[in-house]
Amino acid sequence: MLLHVKRRNGMMTLYKYSSRHDSWRKMGFIDERKYHKYKMSWSNGTFFQGVVYFTIKVHAIGAGNYLYGFHVDSDQFKSKPFPATSHDDGEVSLVLVRKALHIFVAHGFPFWSLDLWRMDRDNWTKIWVRQSIVP
Repeated sequence: MLLHVKRRNGMMTLYKYSSRHDSWRKMGFIDERKYHKYKMSWSNGTFFQGVVYFTIKVHAIGAGNYLYGFHVDSDQFKSKPFPATSHDDGEVSLVLVRKALHIFVAHGFPFWSLDLWRMDRDNWTKIWVRQSIVP
């Protein structure tokens, strides 16, 4: 499976590729206007338990980071809660550690701090913090 998200003229469109049928299929997408009008950075997908997770960082003051999952079997997008962090300016990475989905957050430039959060169903647990890394 291959997913392609296209943004054009303020609209978001998702296409899913099927290697079995050698074709692309247009699908519905998240219909929330906050994702349509600002510059965004999308993470690569991280596959975990039948879901392709990715983060969206919206580059607008106070907009923050968002986490979405594409459920492969049902072809549905669902938003997931983001860890309760006040670090909207941070850099975020999704990682798999010991068969669990984690979010790694680096924040506080130029004296970086690092947080590692583990997803337990729809809740997040902060499991590791490294304060003030001086460059």
